[in-house]
Amino acid sequence: GRTCDVRSDGCDVIGVVGDGFLDSRSLRCHVERSDDTGRGRLRSALPATADFVSFREVECRVGQDVLIVDGNPDEITGNPVSTITVAISNDGHLNSDVIQVIIFDSYCQECNETGVCMAKED
Repeated sequence: GRTCDVRSDGCDVIGVVGDGFLDSRSLRCHVERSDDTGRGRLRSALPATADFVSFREVECRVGQDVLIVDGNPDEITGNPVSTITVAISNDGHLNSDVIQVIIFDSYCQECNETGVCMAKED
């Protein structure tokens, strides 16, 4: 999976590279957020728009505000760590393979290239 730091990146645009995407009104991004609640994973669908780039790339846009789990990334509060899964469909129903993106706040968390995140000590 990939990682995205809300403090340094525009995590509201998720580029998906694949094959055979069509520039049509039926092109859809299916985006879901999964959060660890302490009692299990909570899944919720996120509103997203699909922007056709080429037959090999689509950009999915979600609102920056829906990525914040708790707090405000412009301040030094919050602990936004969540997993976003994205799939593309040309017809609104059949999905591509799912990609996973870890959304985190580098003020509170450290994440490595493999998507493993740990709370910072101080």
